Amino acid sequence: MEFNLNSKELEKLLSKVIPAVPTRTPMAILENFLFEIDEGK
Repeated sequence: MEFNLNSKELEKLLSKVIPAVPTRTPMAILENFLFEIDEGK
């Protein structure tokens, strides 16, 4: 899958979730992000 996103928009969105992501975690899966992409949104 390929998608385009403005870097400023990505920075804005990530700044909202970064505080919820722990800096150290025993579970590697918690260090990732899930992008749900809806066509046209």
